[in-house]
Amino acid sequence: MHPIYTLIVVGYVSLLLVLTLAKVKIFKLLGVTLIVSQFFCLYHIFINQPSQVVWLCNVVVFMQFFLLFKFNQKLFDVSFFFAWTGCFLICFMPNNPYAQMLRSAPLFWVTYWVKHIVPLILPIYFFHVKKKKLSRWSIYSAAGFFLVYCASVYLYNLALNQNIFYLMEPASFMKGLGSYYFMIAIVLGYLWFSTLYVIANVLGWVKTKTEESA
Repeated sequence: MHPIYTLIVVGYVSLLLVLTLAKVKIFKLLGVTLIVSQFFCLYHIFINQPSQVVWLCNVVVFMQFFLLFKFNQKLFDVSFFFAWTGCFLICFMPNNPYAQMLRSAPLFWVTYWVKHIVPLILPIYFFHVKKKKLSRWSIYSAAGFFLVYCASVYLYNLALNQNIFYLMEPASFMKGLGSYYFMIAIVLGYLWFSTLYVIANVLGWVKTKTEESA
């Protein structure tokens, strides 16, 4: 992929982040960016690999679609943890199979990365500009929903002979963990959820007892 496309992605999402931190009201811009990027990604998915639509990052985007039009506390709680797990980790996997497949299609490659990074910025906008906060029990809501997601995707994999979320077979970087790879991944995932919760609490993004009861 030509470096110019990487510069486009980095430049655009950096601008969105800077504007968010500067408390500029760009909610509609974030919404349009998310919708347009997801449209192109879904188009490519349904044309090439429709079974991939249930990956965690797509679930996050659908949650955030709802939040664009109506704020819901539980959905916000869950989408925060899911975005800063699934979408965040994919940023450290630039050579994942799907991204590599898109290298011959620059438009879809650009929208793929924008679609994965904007969900990280949107919660910050809610915190920093809209003054929303996570509930005190948000980590438990996220953990519970995560178990439901894994169970649902496991059945989906069985029905369609897929390996979504690597529930059936480990990814190449997980094979060294042996047959217990997924149990280890679950433990690490919950440790990551706890880390996110602590960071959010330190930054003042979690409701206090008084705010929770108000």
